[in-house]
Amino acid sequence: LKKRKSAMLIKYILDKFFEKTQGFFPFFKYCPQKYKIHYFNKRASQTLGYKYNFLTPKTFNEKLMWLAYNEKLEMKTFLTDKINVKTYITEKLGEGHCAPIYGIWDDFNDIDFSNLPDRFILKVNHAWKKNLNMKKEISIKQKKELKKLTDKWLKMKYFEYSLEPQYINIKPKLFAEKLLSPNSSLFEEYQVHCFNGQPIMIEVVDFENKTFNFTFYDLEWKKLPYKLKQYPEKDSEKPESLDLIIEYAKYLAEEFSYVRVDFLVNNEGIFILELTFTPHSAMMSFCDSMVDVKLGNMLKLP
Repeated sequence: LKKRKSAMLIKYILDKFFEKTQGFFPFFKYCPQKYKIHYFNKRASQTLGYKYNFLTPKTFNEKLMWLAYNEKLEMKTFLTDKINVKTYITEKLGEGHCAPIYGIWDDFNDIDFSNLPDRFILKVNHAWKKNLNMKKEISIKQKKELKKLTDKWLKMKYFEYSLEPQYINIKPKLFAEKLLSPNSSLFEEYQVHCFNGQPIMIEVVDFENKTFNFTFYDLEWKKLPYKLKQYPEKDSEKPESLDLIIEYAKYLAEEFSYVRVDFLVNNEGIFILELTFTPHSAMMSFCDSMVDVKLGNMLKLP
């Protein structure tokens, strides 16, 4: 009886903490391990508007998270590392399909800015959206501020925020990479969603005037009626290299039930940015929830 009362008290406290933090960081950092799946499902249910449970997956999002825990986790961890994935892509497609790396460091103090080009992008390998477009010449004050920021990045345990298991065993590192899109306020990515080794649809991410636009197309560049909540759409022209993008995506996706292959195209060629196994932390929020069901029916689990 005492154990039951204790468990009820813990659950009550966690419920209140979950409500206060809306289920996001730092909730999962302090949530006991045995409760994490329960609260992830609860957070996803609130985000997506239906009862989400990736342990009995039916929808697209549920199946993404199920695959994260049940299919080739060690390999996905290697490929989620933004440094290691370049090795895999080069082995598959040959040289010249990834942005070159200028340096890799365990600590900001190890960076020798004199050996870097005038413009580059500074990233970490183990988290999402942790990058900065950089200039070689920065002041002492800017370096101090940058050190504080990158120290936070390196200490961050991304899994504690997203519960995506492929992030758990990535050793954090800083790295400098060639800047593929010099205009940081204007760029376009082509993200190819591959189901069971086959490209199915292309998500165009367009960033302009501090606004992200998400638009979906089929392989013939016909616009699909899939809209994400909170993000506008913007029509995009069919890229001249579309056939090659689809071919590369298919080749890189052949070993997985699901992967999204992200591309950026410029006047130097076609570059693969990363391989993504759980987009939006397996909580892609569609305006029409039936899209989640439809895509779930198309994705076959092993």
